[in-house]
Amino acid sequence: MGVVGIQAGWGKSGPWLAVIPPNLLDAVCADNNPASPLRVVVTHNVTGRPEDVQYSDWTGTSYTRRNYRGQSIAVDGNKDGRNPYGRIPVVLAQGRWHDSEVFPPIGDSLGLAQAGANELLMTLWRSAVLQSFGVPWATGVKAGTALEVGPDRAITLPDGAKFDFAHPQAPLGDLLSTIQFLLQQTAAANSISTDVFRLDGKAESGAAKQMERADLQEARADDIGLWRRHEDALFQVLRAVWNAHRPDAAISESATLAVNFAEAPSHLTEAERLDNGQRKVDAGVWSPVDLALDLDPDSFASRDDALASLISRREEAAALGAGGFAGPSFEVSQ
Repeated sequence: MGVVGIQAGWGKSGPWLAVIPPNLLDAVCADNNPASPLRVVVTHNVTGRPEDVQYSDWTGTSYTRRNYRGQSIAVDGNKDGRNPYGRIPVVLAQGRWHDSEVFPPIGDSLGLAQAGANELLMTLWRSAVLQSFGVPWATGVKAGTALEVGPDRAITLPDGAKFDFAHPQAPLGDLLSTIQFLLQQTAAANSISTDVFRLDGKAESGAAKQMERADLQEARADDIGLWRRHEDALFQVLRAVWNAHRPDAAISESATLAVNFAEAPSHLTEAERLDNGQRKVDAGVWSPVDLALDLDPDSFASRDDALASLISRREEAAALGAGGFAGPSFEVSQ
């Protein structure tokens, strides 16, 4: 997949966000790494006329509005062309890990699959229409004789003549199977479950369904790791824009953002996951930190954060005499 820009700005009504498609985005980055943009140019084409096209030219320290010839345009309130944010307010967000190019080449497999599916669907539609209306034929009558047919007409034929309708034998089932196969392979290549294009409705065991989702879960894990980076970069940009326009309510530089992504459903129940984790802790393979990270990894910024959180919770539980951490309790004996 390609790359889009997510721009943060400020207007009369407050902050705003805009998604910039790649055809309106140009970028120069350090070492061709999209995480380190040096210059970003955004194209503004409101009217569709070439002479009305303008560009926003951003660097870490400057902002220049340019016309369609590349000449600078004066901007009210920013005549010196300064970037008030101290950083480019555009995040380059890629759909796949790719650090060697800012704009990696986009394969045309998805477009070709869509064109092929559309062509097959049209063929299926035309075949179904032709299959529904037969072609009349007659033998034993004079060539060129016009036979008027219809539900309210009786046809008179000479002795030995025959009349019938011929129906095209189009392979509708084969066409449908081909379309289904094409869509399923396209879905699998783009990290989508093939179940959405399955028409047979056959029953499968839970283990079979789990194995089918293995590749999708791996792709989802990669996407979450990638978008954590994009979320962090976007927060840095949002903070710079907000602090520039609202210094009276500035966001602290020590503030961080954490996104708790929903966990993919598992074939194990919560009790089974806890039991498996406890067995690993008892065997010394895991510590309680590993168990906490496995149950909800997005709740902690790091392993040290998870450890500190567990220690704090144990201290709270001990103070409350709950959770099994209050220490041993023996009955009074003589």
